[in-house]
Amino acid sequence: MKHDVDRCLKCKKARCQIGCPIQTPIPEVITLYLNNELEQAGALLFHNNPLSLVCSFVCDHQKQCYGNCILNMKNQPIPFYKLEQDLSKRYLESLNLQAISKKESIAIIGAGPAGIVSALLLALEGYKVTLFEKMSKIGGMVQYGIPNFRLDKSILMNYQKLLTQLHVDIKFNTEVLDVNELKNNYSAIILSTGLGNSKKLGIKGEHQHHVISAIDYLKDPERYPVKHKKVIVIGAGNVAMDAARTAKFYGGESYIYYRKTFDEMPASKLEIQEAIHEGVQFELLKAPIEILESSIVFANCMNIEDESGIIKTKIIPHKTETVDVDYIIYAISQTLDTNFVDSNSLVINKHILDIDETMMTSIDGIFACGDIITGPKTVVDASNTAKEVVGHVIEYVKKKRKFS
Repeated sequence: MKHDVDRCLKCKKARCQIGCPIQTPIPEVITLYLNNELEQAGALLFHNNPLSLVCSFVCDHQKQCYGNCILNMKNQPIPFYKLEQDLSKRYLESLNLQAISKKESIAIIGAGPAGIVSALLLALEGYKVTLFEKMSKIGGMVQYGIPNFRLDKSILMNYQKLLTQLHVDIKFNTEVLDVNELKNNYSAIILSTGLGNSKKLGIKGEHQHHVISAIDYLKDPERYPVKHKKVIVIGAGNVAMDAARTAKFYGGESYIYYRKTFDEMPASKLEIQEAIHEGVQFELLKAPIEILESSIVFANCMNIEDESGIIKTKIIPHKTETVDVDYIIYAISQTLDTNFVDSNSLVINKHILDIDETMMTSIDGIFACGDIITGPKTVVDASNTAKEVVGHVIEYVKKKRKFS
C-alpha cells in the first residue's frame, strides 16, 4: 500500500478529489498516512464522510477517485480506495463516541445511508435524535440490496454501535405513515426513506408470479429457488449486476438482457467484469416487449446515429425472438413511494420530492435528503446530501429557538 500511495503527486487541484462526489481530501489523507498519522487520517475520512468505510467498498471508483487520478495518463492510477478501506476500518473499530448534552429533538425517517449520516452528525452536535426504520436492521438498500460478496454487512453493525453510543433512539420495525403526527414532538423532521419502489417494465404480462423486482430478489434471494433454473435479469446498472451475480451464486443459469451495448451500460466496469468472470451471460440490443407464462419475447434493437450525431437505440420492426425462462428479474430503476408522498401532501417535481434551497419540503419543518431528492444515485451521493441537510436543519432549529 505504501508503495502505491507514495507515487501520489499531491496535485494542488487534485482530480481525484474533484471526481469524488463528497470531495474526499485525498492528498491530505495520503500525506497523513505517509507521516504515520493513521488516526488523524482515519478521523479526516470519517468527518468528511461518516460512511467512508462503506463507500470504499461500494463506490464506482473508476468513475470517481481512481478513474480521475492524473496518473491514468501513465496507466498507473493510485488505488486510493484500498487505503481508504484500511484507514476507515481501523478508525471505525476503535472509535468510542460520547453523547453530549441534548438540545432539541429531531426525527429522521429511514435508516438508509442518508438517515445514518444525518443521525450521526446531528447527535454529534448534541441533538436528541429518533431514527425510525421500518425494517429490523439499519442500512436500507446497503443492507438489503447489496450482496454480501460486495459488502460485509457486519460493517453496518459498527455504525449501529456508534448511533447507540450517541444515544440515538432507533425504532426498528416502525413504519411512519403520517409524518404530520410527529410534528408536535420534534423541532424538525428529516425524510430519508429512499426510493422503495421498483420501476415497472411497462409491458404485457409483467404481473406474473415469476417476474420479480431486483429489490425484492436481493432482499431475500433464498426465497427464490433458482438453482438449475434459467434467470433473465433485465437492466444493466449495478443493481442488475448484483441480481445476476447473486442468481449465479445460488446456482442459476444467469443472463443479463440489455437494449443497448456494453459501452452504454450504467454499471461500473468492475461490476461488469466480475459478472462476466463469474459466468453471467450477456445478450445485448434486446428489448423486452411481452412476458408469457414460461417465456419472454424480445425485440431486436440497433443503434442509429441521428442528424445531430447522437446515437439512439431503435427497435427493429418485426424482428423478435421468444426465449424460455424460469425467473425474470427487472432492474431498470427505482421510484418514489407515491402512496407515502400523497398521504402526507408532499409535492413531487420531476419524479423526486420537491425541496427548496434549504432542502425543506413543501411542509414547514420537514426536510429531505438522499435518493428521494436526487433520484437513484450512490451511497456517497446520499451521504453528501445528508451532510448538507444537517446544516440546514441546525440553522432552522436555531432560528426557531430564537423566536420561540
